[in-house]
Amino acid sequence: MLTDAQNRVIRAYKEVDAISRMQPRIQYIYGGGHNAQFINDPGYDCSGFISHVLHVAGILAIPHATFPFNTQAFESWGGAGEGQWLTVWDIDLSAPRVPQHHCFLEFHIANEHNYPNTFAQAAHEGLPVGWMGSDIRGFNPRHWPGS
Repeated sequence: MLTDAQNRVIRAYKEVDAISRMQPRIQYIYGGGHNAQFINDPGYDCSGFISHVLHVAGILAIPHATFPFNTQAFESWGGAGEGQWLTVWDIDLSAPRVPQHHCFLEFHIANEHNYPNTFAQAAHEGLPVGWMGSDIRGFNPRHWPGS
């Protein structure tokens, strides 16, 4: 039987999958997704996308309108380190190779639920939002305490 935390992570996974399959594809837009409804307007930036996915899954309960997430907010969100089922990766500003803020998700639910281990993000202009590989070097892991 799945725990509540596992079910929430699966909801997050399914939301990323639904966004990744939308046609036309949702695009990266700087500042996108930072609104009271967590909707793409007309796209998402990295923290807007993560905030949307976590909110839909019931992992981020803080109303977005009263706590507008930005990348820096994920630096202290949740617990330090990788989660058992889900990790939010946030840029390590002391890393010399990456001069800007960025964050993305990594799901770790493959063995238990036949889902692939995978990354999801809104990377940068010109790319669609959703499933996309990533390099974790220069990023710090954070996790929802339930995951």
